[in-house]
Amino acid sequence: MNSVGRSDKRPRDDEIPHFMLLDKVPKLLRIWYDNMTDYGQGEVYKHLEFLRSLLNVEPRRDVIESLVQFWDPSNNVFRFSDFELTPTLEEIGAFIGKGKNLHRGEPMIPKHVTSERFFELLHIKKKNIGGCLENGWVRLEFLYERYGQERGFELFKSELNNGGCYQTWKKHSSEAFIVAFLGIMVFPKRGGKISTNLAAFVTAFEKNPKVTLVPMILADIYRALTMCKSGADYFEGCNILLQLWMLEHIRYHPFVVDFRVEWNDYIKGHEKRMENQNFPEGIRAWKEYLEGLTANKIVWNYHWFPSKEVIYMSTFRPFIILMGLRGVQPYVPLRVMRQFDRRQHIPPVEDMKEFMYEFLPDIPLRKTEILKIWGGCVLSGIDHMVEDRDKGEVDHWYLSWFHDQPPPKAMPERSAREPVDREAEIEVRIKQARREVEENYQSTLHDLNNDLERAREELVLHEAKFEARIRSVRKEIERENRVAMHALQEDLDIVAGAMEQQSSDFEKEKASLISTQSKLQAQLKASMEREREIARRFTTFQKEVEAKENQWMTERQALHYQIDDLHERQEDLKHTVRTTQHWVQNCHESMIEARGEVLQLSETLINVYAKYLHQGDENLGRQARALAPHLPKALSRIYSSLRED
Repeated sequence: MNSVGRSDKRPRDDEIPHFMLLDKVPKLLRIWYDNMTDYGQGEVYKHLEFLRSLLNVEPRRDVIESLVQFWDPSNNVFRFSDFELTPTLEEIGAFIGKGKNLHRGEPMIPKHVTSERFFELLHIKKKNIGGCLENGWVRLEFLYERYGQERGFELFKSELNNGGCYQTWKKHSSEAFIVAFLGIMVFPKRGGKISTNLAAFVTAFEKNPKVTLVPMILADIYRALTMCKSGADYFEGCNILLQLWMLEHIRYHPFVVDFRVEWNDYIKGHEKRMENQNFPEGIRAWKEYLEGLTANKIVWNYHWFPSKEVIYMSTFRPFIILMGLRGVQPYVPLRVMRQFDRRQHIPPVEDMKEFMYEFLPDIPLRKTEILKIWGGCVLSGIDHMVEDRDKGEVDHWYLSWFHDQPPPKAMPERSAREPVDREAEIEVRIKQARREVEENYQSTLHDLNNDLERAREELVLHEAKFEARIRSVRKEIERENRVAMHALQEDLDIVAGAMEQQSSDFEKEKASLISTQSKLQAQLKASMEREREIARRFTTFQKEVEAKENQWMTERQALHYQIDDLHERQEDLKHTVRTTQHWVQNCHESMIEARGEVLQLSETLINVYAKYLHQGDENLGRQARALAPHLPKALSRIYSSLRED
């Protein structure tokens, strides 16, 4: 069964698609990535960065089908009513995290990888795998069986070069996933075929970190658009990236956009940004929408686009040459300068057919010339940017020149006999599908036969090893049995002698036990007598303890009475002390009052003496003179005695 399914959601009455493309992400590829360890996913991110997020984007056939009708294969641009548009290196690089300093990188150079070299690069021992490798492709199932499923390490241990080391197998698994992812999602082929040439990319990434895939991705998108415009029936380019690029240019952006939440993974956040966008459904509706699309409806510059320095030409040519996986394509950024926030002038027009060719054995790659043109990249700096990034400014004469250009060649028209043509087309597609199924069936059958033959050989080998092992085990068992029987006989003799000795020892032990039993019975009787004596003494001691306890209770009651009496006496003493303190305080206050009265009396006596002396009463004066000296001393003694009391 083909691992790459189809999911066409266009309306029933829509146009029949002109070509097929990758319109559903294979489940095996998604399961493979989801089951990888953090280390494995980290290895994938190191080389592919945000390309891995393409696994979460739903492809839209109607967008790509309608876009092809506006493709100008002579100049590699989409030509609409009044403007031109094309995917640029910086835009594609910004989606996958490689948009800055592209001029410093080295373009990936395609190399032919033989089946022997493919096995070597993917660490697989050469086996008779099938004819698909000789034709330059391999199926996703082939890689998934060996490196995607957890059992691959054990099932294909003899086929893989990992030294039996599980960690080495894990590293090889991440390398195989990169090859499978690029072959399915970025450089697809009809029927989910993976180009063996992609195996050389992992080695190129490891050897030179400056290598970039961006020019190759863009070249294959250009080639696929040109081939499908010419009538090819499969889009061999990264249609999901082309879809993201176009939808971002025509979607409505809010005035303020915070892209920091996406951590530079703008593929991962694309589906969320597309919410609430009223886009057409179906090829016919998209074609009508694009026919009415004008320059003023275009988002000329992504808000997260690194447009400070952009590649816009070469010193050797007014365009750049890009090497794809399957061919060479020119890149003319001078025709779409508005996408870089620059003013659009009339671009130079040159015939670039000599730089549009497929990789064929009889056509040389001209790698030196292409790398020379790439090495002469000319940058447009920040000083060339316009002030209004959203306006899309053009030169005064540009629109006149644009409308004078011949329109691109239209796609081949279908016959007017639509029902007949549809039946014929369906019949052709059925035949193609049958051929693909037959090829896949034969390849799968061949693989199954190889696996069956290998399983039979391993079964015969295992049976021979098993028979030899059985014979060896039987001989070993017989030898061990003989040795064991001899050892058992010796052990039996030893056991018999030991039993006789043990019987004699048992009789002796029995007699000793009987004697010991008699002694123990006598000791038991004596112990019982001692126990009865102890019980009697314990009863007596218990009575004495009870008597002592009663005596202690009586004494305790008497002590309680004494304590209560002492408490009462203590209260009486406290009352007496308080009364005495009160009386002493009163005496002290009386002494202070007596002292004051004595001092006052002394002063009064002195005044009387002076008064009588003044009146001239001689007798009174003499008495006063006689009493006055003694009165203070007497009063002083009285005061002293009161103070001492």
